[in-house]
Amino acid sequence: MVLEPAEEWQAMQPEVQATIKEVLGAGGGSEAEEEAEEESVAEGEGPPSICRRVCTLLKGAKYRQAVRLVLKAWEQLLDQAPFSMEGQEDDESEGTWPHEDRLLRVVEACFTGGPGGRARGWGLGEGRGWG
Repeated sequence: MVLEPAEEWQAMQPEVQATIKEVLGAGGGSEAEEEAEEESVAEGEGPPSICRRVCTLLKGAKYRQAVRLVLKAWEQLLDQAPFSMEGQEDDESEGTWPHEDRLLRVVEACFTGGPGGRARGWGLGEGRGWG
């Protein structure tokens, strides 16, 4: 049985959410562990490539690495969806360091292709634009 991306996301969301709280709260993990699992965004790397990497990490249950990659991308690509989360009502975190709920929505958008991600070719949805 093959699960749809939305179903996979529902199954992993509680663990991803707990990981986000841990990472944003700087809880757990030694500096050596964190450096070993640090993800980076290559110069010129765009949202489709980053979302592909996030999907791969999430499918491998490497939630901490996926969250850290999204945070790195957020720093560098704040003006590009899904990291900009354009059209989202969230004045509390607009232009600020990621709020937990907003970060969770970005990770979800990378994985499932929504909100609006499928039309842009992100996530596992239909794979359009992944060239």
